[in-house]
Parts: sequence; C-alpha cells; structure tokens
Amino acid sequence: MGELACYDHAKRFVINIQISEDNIYAHTLASIMSGLSATALSCPADVVKTRMMNQSEFKEGKIMYSSSYDCLVKTVKVEGLRALWTGFFPTWAGLGLGNLCSGSRMRGFDKLQGFLPSDDEPLDRLSRYRLSLIVCRGT
Repeated sequence: MGELACYDHAKRFVINIQISEDNIYAHTLASIMSGLSATALSCPADVVKTRMMNQSEFKEGKIMYSSSYDCLVKTVKVEGLRALWTGFFPTWAGLGLGNLCSGSRMRGFDKLQGFLPSDDEPLDRLSRYRLSLIVCRGT
C-alpha cells in the first residue's frame, strides 16, 4: 500500500514540476522513485529477518541471535550500519520493475474511470464496447 501511495505522489511530483507529461516516462520515473523509497525503508528489516531465518545452532546448541533486536544490534556492532542495506540494488531493481507494472495497471484504472457510468445510469452499448477495448488492451 505504501508503494502505491509513494508511486502516486512521485508521479504527481514529476508532472507538477514539468519533468515529464503524463506519459510512460513519468510512470517510469515515478516507479524508480517509489522503488527507491520502499527499498530504503524496508531493506534493514529484510536483512534482519533473513539473518534470523538463516541462523543455525552452534556446536553447544546455542543460536547466534536471541531476538530480532539482538540481531540488529550485533549486525551493526560487527559489520557497521551499512550492513543493514546489504542487497539494496537487487531489491531496488525488483521493486522498481514491480512498481512499473503496478503503475501501468493504475494508469489503466485511471483511464477506466472515465468510461464507467455512475451508479444511477445504466451501462449502455457504447460504454460496454469502450470498456472491453480498455480491458483487452490493458492501458
């Protein structure tokens, strides 16, 4: 949900400061920006979660981390703060592509809203035809 909100905000920002019009370039740039923010915020939690899941027991039967907080503190003490963003670029690439696909779907939904009738009026033949064209084309 946060990624879509960030995507929408980034798209409006790109359009408002006239970097691009409302086209594929604005959607691509907004996807990159929202993927960057989502990765920057989620990567530390993802690193801690992955380390907790991958830990194995020592010979004495002890585990390396007793809790997520313990994992976070030990990681920062031993490897430094930058270790929390291990795998940043592959994650960003994945989120950027995912947001690009989500953005294309959102653009299709925006176009779809203009063709849907209100709750009061029935869906006439022309509206059904337009709706079928949009659904078949995707955007």
